[in-house]
Amino acid sequence: GSLLRGKCGLAHIDCHGETQVIVKESALALERDVIALNSSSTSLPDKVSCRINLEHVTAHLRGHFLRVSNLGQSEPRLTVRCQTRNCILNPLSNAALVQMESSISSEDAYRAFVWTGERNFFGGANVFWQIASANKSVEFEEWTEYWGLSNEVGPNNDAVLWEFDLPKDFD
Repeated sequence: GSLLRGKCGLAHIDCHGETQVIVKESALALERDVIALNSSSTSLPDKVSCRINLEHVTAHLRGHFLRVSNLGQSEPRLTVRCQTRNCILNPLSNAALVQMESSISSEDAYRAFVWTGERNFFGGANVFWQIASANKSVEFEEWTEYWGLSNEVGPNNDAVLWEFDLPKDFD
């Protein structure tokens, strides 16, 4: 396990091929997006995927948990699969947990992203998924309904009560 904090993000990845990010038993307090993915390279194979696995992670978020840019033009070249178990994703701003910034349609955005969650706490997040090109915002009820009981098991969006106040500055 690790403790990561500061005026930074965890990973900024320009996906040129299959990619995997694994974080376990860690605490994050980050000012920027935790994971930023970009697939702007024209040398990409037809399709690539990025897998993000989090297990027993507590993240205090001022930015997005995940921001994805440049999925492709006519159809997504990058598929993102995110699996989280026993995590607390605690937003400290109004930023969406998942932000997709691309010129694809909302239907293609839905096909390019797969979420699997089990016993996660979201700390009163307002927007779970923002698809910027379609001006679409998905809130908790629509999020859990869309993923269903098979992909989002036991989610909780109540505010998390901390024994101590969180620091105002993460550096």
